[in-house]
Amino acid sequence: MLGPEINSLCILVGAVIGSSIGRLLGESFRKHLLLVFGCINIGAWAFS
Repeated sequence: MLGPEINSLCILVGAVIGSSIGRLLGESFRKHLLLVFGCINIGAWAFS
């Protein structure tokens, strides 16, 4: 079963990349990004 290991590795790599890039982004961009993902989650829930 290689799937769980690949999934865990991708999550770890994404977290490292996100934390390093997150320092370079402005505060307003991060707030807008959270708003966009929140709206996507609400839309996915409403239309599922």
